[in-house]
Amino acid sequence: MRLVPRSLLGQLALLILGAFLAAQAISIWLFADERGAAIRAAQRFETVERAEAVARALDAAPTESRESILAAVNSRLVRFLATQ
Repeated sequence: MRLVPRSLLGQLALLILGAFLAAQAISIWLFADERGAAIRAAQRFETVERAEAVARALDAAPTESRESILAAVNSRLVRFLATQ
C-alpha cells in the first residue's frame, strides 16, 4: 500500500486534507490560549470585586463581628486576614 497517491487528483486531495488538519490544529491552539487568558482576567476582576465588597462590609460592621465576617468570606483560593 502506497502512502502517496500516484494521481494528481489524489495528491491534491492529500495536500488539502493535510492543510485542513494543520489549520484546525493551529486554530485550536490559538483559541485555547485566548480562552485561558480570558478566564484569568475574569478571575482577577472577581478577586478585586470580592476584596472591595469585604472591605465595605468590614467598614460597616461592628468591631466584634469582624473576625466572623473574615472567617465567612475566606475560601481555598483567597484568604483575608485581619490587620490591626
